[in-house]
Amino acid sequence: MMPQDIPENYSLKNLFLLRIASLLHDIGKVNEEHFYNHAKRGKEFLKNVRSNQRWVEELGDLIGEHHYSLHLSKDNNVKKKDLLWSLIIGDRASSRIDKADRLICSNFEFVIELRSPFSSYTEHLDIANLRNYEKNLKDCIRNLLGKCSTIQEIHETLFKFPYSNELKKLVCIFRKVPSETRFPFNDHSLWSHVRLTTILAEAVFLSSHGCKGFNVLKVNLNIEKFIGDSWRLREIHGKLKSFHEFLNDFFEKMYFTHRVHGFKYCFSPVINILIPDIALARLFNGSQLAAIDSLILYFPYFGDNIANEISDRLSELFNGSFSDILDILSPSFTLYKEECNFNESHYNLVVEVSERFRRILEKAMLQKDKGETLPQSIKPVFTASGDELSREQLCRICCISPATRGTEYEDKVCERCYEKFLKGVRGIVLDDISDELGNIAIVQLVSQENLLKILTGERTLKECIGDERWKIPWSPSRANEITSYIRSVYEEVWRDLKNTLKNIPQKYHLKCKVEISDIPSYLKSKRKLLVALRVQNLKFPTFVNAEENGNAIELEICSLTEDDIKLIEENTSDLSSFTIVADGEEINISAERKSEKERVNLERVFLLYLDYKGLLGIIPGSCVIDFVKIVERKINVHSIPWVSIEYWVTKRKEPLYGILRKAIRRLTVQNGEQ
Repeated sequence: MMPQDIPENYSLKNLFLLRIASLLHDIGKVNEEHFYNHAKRGKEFLKNVRSNQRWVEELGDLIGEHHYSLHLSKDNNVKKKDLLWSLIIGDRASSRIDKADRLICSNFEFVIELRSPFSSYTEHLDIANLRNYEKNLKDCIRNLLGKCSTIQEIHETLFKFPYSNELKKLVCIFRKVPSETRFPFNDHSLWSHVRLTTILAEAVFLSSHGCKGFNVLKVNLNIEKFIGDSWRLREIHGKLKSFHEFLNDFFEKMYFTHRVHGFKYCFSPVINILIPDIALARLFNGSQLAAIDSLILYFPYFGDNIANEISDRLSELFNGSFSDILDILSPSFTLYKEECNFNESHYNLVVEVSERFRRILEKAMLQKDKGETLPQSIKPVFTASGDELSREQLCRICCISPATRGTEYEDKVCERCYEKFLKGVRGIVLDDISDELGNIAIVQLVSQENLLKILTGERTLKECIGDERWKIPWSPSRANEITSYIRSVYEEVWRDLKNTLKNIPQKYHLKCKVEISDIPSYLKSKRKLLVALRVQNLKFPTFVNAEENGNAIELEICSLTEDDIKLIEENTSDLSSFTIVADGEEINISAERKSEKERVNLERVFLLYLDYKGLLGIIPGSCVIDFVKIVERKINVHSIPWVSIEYWVTKRKEPLYGILRKAIRRLTVQNGEQ
């Protein structure tokens, strides 16, 4: 049957089933038992939603079978397989994009742990809360469907722009329940996952089958490039690029094309309400860089209306008084503007919003301290208007979700929120000497780059802050007090770190190339060649970058130890060439120049260490624990194998540890100043 011949009711009903299945596909999966009994539980959630029991059965089966490959489905119904295939792809792609965002959300200047330390929470949702969650969800859906007599009305009610009351209720419900991998304290909530799944599942369904009711014909979209099984860290950037290309292709063929024709049912309302929430959910839970990345990625598609709505919703999110958006907003958007030519008004609006929140941030950080005593000497924080920030507002500001309110973690959350705020976004709060400074909580707006210059005396405090930020009339004596305070806080840490790093052995890197004609046919791909390099007699697996250039593949082998170099020198004394063995076959590699020592950039590593200690207000998680143990001299550096990123991703389940290793490697300088 051709797409244009599909009956309207048939198409819209299937699309509605797919949307609801996408929204509910992870429902209630909080432990292993729930996972294996998922189809049954999915149907329980849908009981009494509508009188049409067949509709409930179809939806329950979709939810229950989406975990499995399509060929394992017991049902040969073509219509059901179409829907199931769309849901499977949407779910897999959404999960992998979530994972990719977590892995690459570091700019390698400092490492940010996207999850809260409390994300190790492993207790399951108790049965009473789960039943209450089920009841609320049923009531919400039943009320939604009870008001609608046709599929078209359901579509308009649930997915109309910008938000319906029913959709807001669903948001509240989903933010309260954990799933098997997304606990309440994670920055990526279950809600953001199911919304992205909804987008992708609908995109696959519409692009593959068309939908007359939505005036969308079948189009060819390349979805295999970002849905493949191989998602190693080295391939993440390429995968996300493919995903972006897919979105661009989809919007170009389905969104912009059909919007201009004025069709009533098009994809635009779905995009307008689903995509922004991914960014806002991350911002809501404190992942500022993830939120910024999402806003940058999707902003060209929003249009003026949705862009203004984002501004309004951000204001509402922080009660119009405070935002935790970092001061990297404008530079990020400037870079994006240079790379992508999109509507000038969009860019101007983004800059205006970011500047507005930055001004609010700076004012809030310099408010008068009223002096009230709080537990553990934590002082209250006030907004620019003089109102004390509530616990809920502080939880929104920091990396802990308000989902912890009313739990055993509430006091810890609030304590951490106060502490993190008092340390500033990228600065230091000198509350210990606030009495000498006229009862003002001084927030030291010192950038990371200038921190060491203050410690070494290269620059003064005023020079580092800048005239435009020198808000308070500090006397020279007060400025000296602040400088002394900074030195007293950091000097001991810096000295210990510097002495420790001196004991870390030097690393080497080697640039070389391999003639493609010399590579066995089964190792022609760069990926297989890298694997061959890694299985050699090197002491530890190494970081290898490979670029194809003409008839040769150029390699840069990094982080080689002296023992590694000695092993290579067994084949040649001048490192002009060496041989590796892969599956019994030799491959000759010629080096273009001798190896050079890599010198550790202590300033950058110092900032990473301070990052972990929380002295910069950004605290990474357990992924850096081995590095910190070395720095604190609790273990010997030689006891930690600096293994490849892939090993940590697949074996240790700590991908950000690999990012830290890669960050440290990239932050080294060749023949640089130690």
